[in-house]
Amino acid sequence: MLTIEHLGRREGRLQILDDVSFSWPKGLLAVIGGNGTGKSTLLRVVAGAKAPNTGKAGWNGVSTARAARQKGRVGYGPQERNLDLAITLREFLSLCCDLRGLSDRGAKVAAVAEELGLSGQLDERLANLSGGGKRKAMTAQALLGAPELIVLDEPTSEVDYAASRRFWAAFKTRGQSAALVVATHDLEMALAAADAILLLRRGQPLSLKPAAEFSLDELSAAIADH
Repeated sequence: MLTIEHLGRREGRLQILDDVSFSWPKGLLAVIGGNGTGKSTLLRVVAGAKAPNTGKAGWNGVSTARAARQKGRVGYGPQERNLDLAITLREFLSLCCDLRGLSDRGAKVAAVAEELGLSGQLDERLANLSGGGKRKAMTAQALLGAPELIVLDEPTSEVDYAASRRFWAAFKTRGQSAALVVATHDLEMALAAADAILLLRRGQPLSLKPAAEFSLDELSAAIADH
């Protein structure tokens, strides 16, 4: 269970998140909000990459920061994609397995590549991948193994429509056994694939309810009025 209690996060003098509280047990939760509403900051805290200034972020009884340090429990795909490296996608994913202490790295790399349709790109150098290709690489490393909590920030940005559909189908499947928190501007795919949507507005939750209870017009209006 992901539990966020009265969470606040400041960057200098700027209050990014203010008194955010919600919980999420399992399934695919889409986080939607306009630019500057704190989505990326929230995901960094959920993934354990940043600590809150106030409040708590917990995963199954421990802080998300502690869970992130434990073998294979948390997978995080940040929005940044600084992957101009002279190694192949296969080597990158294998290295990620090693860093997380995951065994059978060859099998795990092959499995996530098949899941996301990346098998044909495994031997391409990261530096030669397009922006969308690097985004796929960041998503793939987050899904390695079987993380209990998967946090993805704009995973289908710069990704073509066919690949985006495949990714969202993979997220939906993963949500049967894990908790996924996915920030996205892809409103239509979020409505189609997510189990629930958390709508952010100015650093605070506006609402969290089943995706079926939202309309495209409602989400579009909320983003426009951020």
